[in-house]
Amino acid sequence: MNPKVIRCKDPQQYLTIRQTSGNDGGLLVYDPIAEAEKHAFERGLLEGERNARQLFESKAEAAARKYDQGIAEMAGAYRSLVSAAERNAVQLAMAIARKVIQREFHIEPRDIAARVTQALESVRTHPSIVLRVSVQDAARLRETVDQMSLSVVVNEDPSMKQGDFVIDTSRTHLDGRITSQLEQIQKDFLEE
Repeated sequence: MNPKVIRCKDPQQYLTIRQTSGNDGGLLVYDPIAEAEKHAFERGLLEGERNARQLFESKAEAAARKYDQGIAEMAGAYRSLVSAAERNAVQLAMAIARKVIQREFHIEPRDIAARVTQALESVRTHPSIVLRVSVQDAARLRETVDQMSLSVVVNEDPSMKQGDFVIDTSRTHLDGRITSQLEQIQKDFLEE
């Protein structure tokens, strides 16, 4: 079969000629409808691929943003949990320390006398020293003050627990209450 070429004025048509398989004797015929369908199919395919790529990229970006947001929320929750656990641990330790210290003062009452003596030494030169103590410690601490030869007024304070004391002078205020000292320690721990 000898192919025949039909010459056209438009050189693009040379590329779009196809061989027919009919009774036309194998003539090469230009089919503009088939060519238009082919170009439309190719354009549609390319446009579909581009749209699919854009859709995939936008969905991937949205998923990545949600993932990043989830990670950030989990990190924040973890920091909050750790912070709360630290606070709770410090509070528990302080509660245990209060119980142990209170128990020690019931067992070893001389400790309060030693603490008061040390505090009074730091304000020895101040005028008008007033020592407030618990009812349980008053008698023992009056003896301690008498031995120090200081001019100190010892007052019983029913709101004070055993082992607690407060020293007031015209120049200063010393809080020797166990709870105040433990609260300061707890505050220092939590600020770190």
